[in-house]
Amino acid sequence: MSKNNRQLFITKVEEVSGGVDLLLSSISLGKSLARDIEDSYGGEFKESSKLVGKTSDGLDMYRLTYLVRLPEYGVGDVVSFNGRIYKLTWLGKNGGKLLDLENYRETTIRKNDLKSMRVAATSKDLREATVISTAGNEIQILDPRNYSTVEIRIPENFEAGETVTVVIVDDIIYLML
Repeated sequence: MSKNNRQLFITKVEEVSGGVDLLLSSISLGKSLARDIEDSYGGEFKESSKLVGKTSDGLDMYRLTYLVRLPEYGVGDVVSFNGRIYKLTWLGKNGGKLLDLENYRETTIRKNDLKSMRVAATSKDLREATVISTAGNEIQILDPRNYSTVEIRIPENFEAGETVTVVIVDDIIYLML
């Protein structure tokens, strides 16, 4: 935004407990950024104002604050929801999309239900597993923990290479797409 309008800029960045405070040159810039973050990451948006003094001509002067709380999960994380394991594939202001890692069906979730999701694994927990063989809708891989042979289901039309990306949740290996 600042590339198109020189009056829009960040005046100060300050780390505070629980996050980061950004002081901006424009009220509209602050609200726009807060809404964009909410829409992109499924966060929670709140707006408040505080009387901070009076102008030289006697008018009340307010400071506007926009709070955006980001969820603990993000797109690509493996989450537990209603007793099943999913990959979070999309987030928006009204909810998200989940990919069931057992049957590879996609489902939509409402924003209110996002709060009951729990992170089971993040991108740091992903592992590479060597593919031994492919047959029908299953492949045999080497378990990255102990190199034993394990069979896992794969979705239709999935073509495995020499390795596949997997995640281990509660001692169960899931293929990550």
